[in-house]
Amino acid sequence: MKTRFPVWLACSAIVILAALFLTQTFAGSTSAQTAAPASASASVNDWPDDYPPPTSTPTPKPTCPPPATPEPFWVEPVRPSTNLRYQTIKVYLGKGYSVIASSEAGTASVTGKFDAFSRPAYVTVPLEPNITNHIVITGVVEYWDDCFYTLTTSTDRYGNPLEIEQRDVPMSIPLITNKWTE
Repeated sequence: MKTRFPVWLACSAIVILAALFLTQTFAGSTSAQTAAPASASASVNDWPDDYPPPTSTPTPKPTCPPPATPEPFWVEPVRPSTNLRYQTIKVYLGKGYSVIASSEAGTASVTGKFDAFSRPAYVTVPLEPNITNHIVITGVVEYWDDCFYTLTTSTDRYGNPLEIEQRDVPMSIPLITNKWTE
């Protein structure tokens, strides 16, 4: 009785030998063309131009969601005229991060945690002498961690303009007279 060699085993052996032959043939020619000299060392600059060098993956930063609605923001009325060179303004700002007051004389700011109802911001704005100063208040709101937007106004809570007339009063020098006359 004759034993027959399984056909499936013969076909598998042929496929494996063919794959091995092709791998050796193409790998040998490719490595001969692209092999670097033994003295050369690989560096980032050896990468091909069309392939970026390996880098670490940056940590994605969270993006800010859009703010839902503006926070409450109002300014108490200011004195319409003064002889002082500054005026402190009371500003209510929900989720307030900072408040900036500007006039013709300059800008002042205050930073902290402000609230629209219980913790107002007090900012002292400089005034230019002998003119009407126009005040602009800007509130910076932190509505999310490290996410901000600004609100700006030039009117108080009743709609009146934030204008302060500064009247510089000259210093008067008293006249000294001699009451004792002979």
